Amino acid sequence: MNQRNQSLFALVLTLLFLIVAPLMILYALGYRLAPPEEGFRVSINPTGGIRVSTRSPYNVTLDGERLERSPVFKLGLEPGTTQVTLSQPGFQSWEKTLEIEPYLVTLVDSVILFPTEPEITQITDLNNVTEVVANPLSDNILYSSQSEDDPGLWLYNPQTGTTSQLVDSLEIDGSVSQEYQDITWDESGQQVLFRANILNQDQFFIISNALSPDPAITNISELFPYNLDQAPVEIVELTGNTLTFIQGGHIFQIDLVEQERSEILVSNVATADLVGNILYYVNTKENDIRAFNTLALTEEIVLEDQWEQPIASIQIPSTETHILVFLDDQSVYWQDLIEPEAEFGLLEGVSANKALFGAEDKKALLVGENQVNILYLDTFDGYQNKTEGDLDQIYASDLQLSEMRYFGPTQEHVTFIEDGILKVVELDARSTPNVYELGAAEDYSDVLVGNQAVFVIHREDMLYRFEFPFRRGLF
Repeated sequence: MNQRNQSLFALVLTLLFLIVAPLMILYALGYRLAPPEEGFRVSINPTGGIRVSTRSPYNVTLDGERLERSPVFKLGLEPGTTQVTLSQPGFQSWEKTLEIEPYLVTLVDSVILFPTEPEITQITDLNNVTEVVANPLSDNILYSSQSEDDPGLWLYNPQTGTTSQLVDSLEIDGSVSQEYQDITWDESGQQVLFRANILNQDQFFIISNALSPDPAITNISELFPYNLDQAPVEIVELTGNTLTFIQGGHIFQIDLVEQERSEILVSNVATADLVGNILYYVNTKENDIRAFNTLALTEEIVLEDQWEQPIASIQIPSTETHILVFLDDQSVYWQDLIEPEAEFGLLEGVSANKALFGAEDKKALLVGENQVNILYLDTFDGYQNKTEGDLDQIYASDLQLSEMRYFGPTQEHVTFIEDGILKVVELDARSTPNVYELGAAEDYSDVLVGNQAVFVIHREDMLYRFEFPFRRGLF
């Protein structure tokens, strides 16, 4: 090839590069050629994408087009809405209308599919089951039975399928039909407190080493300062070997090892919450909220009186970043405790009586009789894209909701009972959240055992279970 031809060849390659390279860059950035609407003008428009990365592989359908199983990463989608469906044989499908935005990838990563018809098996021959309470730090589930053969409190281990009796109702001088109230596990999952009316008198018991072969049961009723029938007890916290409670408008603590009760810590108490060594409580005289340090024995006012309704309860996350105030009419107020100038605000449209904190105390599930609301206490990235103070109403009903709680390790779902049916709702508030029905239940508990999600349900005085595959880790 002579020099002239070489120069011409180099020029052609350079021109091709100058033409193709920008097109490749534009393609990589998500731009696509759009067909002309009128005449012969062709435009280059930006596009978006979608990424589906679920715990288990599901079938993915996009606007009716069947794609491969998740995980799926698809680019070049035109901006606008798209219908996404995740499915699996034997499971209820997940469907959602999502927005595709230019230059951005829409994320789907918190989806869990629940079985269409759970296979339910009976757990025990004991009948007249009345309570189901999960141990917060183990796979064990506590339940009570009024069976004539073995009345009392029992532990069920979903992993081994075995049951063991913790308390025999007759051995504590109770009856076959003995009822148990105020069942409270401590933070270690090794101790459990309960109240029982024995011979027409309220009594409190503590079970130590509850998960060991030889649990110890101790009647601690005499450690309370006042008559239990005349001055009811409100349990504030059972943590370590210390029981914090309200009785007669005063707060006390009981050392469960030494079997000793403290002097009055604070008085004029309506309700309280304990976070670490700080007792937050409502002072009935001034109707304000105060913080009492149980170690330094010092006190300060957190919020002054500004409510037209009496305060029913207060809750503070372990991070002590916010305070939630629930009034008697179930209206809810909240305050940032870190920023002293932050406005004390009413959560408009919310009706709730308590909160369950989740995601390392970065969000609060507001438990109401007819609503499922999530209040975000911190910034969340990803599909949620939430900032502090954002509020999502996930579900509302004309019927009463009960037994509301988080489900799953990332707490992206909420379970509850509505009209005798166990249901699950996702917290993904983009378009309409998906709701799944799991069958009849009066009460329930759920635990994760290996790669199985196990639900223990109570209905018709019996105890049943069902499970389905559940992967803990993300792809």
